[in-house]
Amino acid sequence: MQAPLGSGFVGRKHQPSRTSSTEWRRSKGWNSPSWWDLQLSLGIVAQGSAQGVLDFCNVHLAQLHLVNVATALHRIAKAPDKLKAIENIGLQSVIDRIFALLQDGSVDKQPVSLANIFWACAKMGYVDLPLYDVIVEETMRHLVELDCQECSNMCWAFASLELFHGPLLTQLRIRAMDLIPRFDLQDLSNTSWALAKLGVLRSAL
Repeated sequence: MQAPLGSGFVGRKHQPSRTSSTEWRRSKGWNSPSWWDLQLSLGIVAQGSAQGVLDFCNVHLAQLHLVNVATALHRIAKAPDKLKAIENIGLQSVIDRIFALLQDGSVDKQPVSLANIFWACAKMGYVDLPLYDVIVEETMRHLVELDCQECSNMCWAFASLELFHGPLLTQLRIRAMDLIPRFDLQDLSNTSWALAKLGVLRSAL
């Protein structure tokens, strides 16, 4: 049974978990122990529409960290009203916040956030080449940290947007080869399709 807690948050009756809050944050690409930071992330996830996510983000825009805006964009891209979001001026505010955070040298750019942002843009059909240049630059710095889904999502985004970046795609192919033993069927299928479509894959993974 759900109970509204106010401010867009939804609560459930507590269920004991074997996963600590610190482990949960780390699994989500969330290293900050700040209670308020966590509430922002939960507030974004609680929204039921792209419009709701944009409204929430624009109220708290200056307080959002990279993982927050990455989560927001991912949520928007999966929402039924995602196409309307592209025409919403609030989306550009979120994109501008992402761009500023990616250019901030003090911000930790974790691969999961980079991949989620790029995947979400591709899912929406949103093209922003200056933003993509920064994502590519940061991804090149974190290649060895890319996990299966992150590598797969990056490849899928390139193919879906029909964009080509030879140096990064070559490195993604090499990283994918290293990750093959850990790929699930969907990761393997998406990565193979994307690299083949882009002409980077000479033979099946």
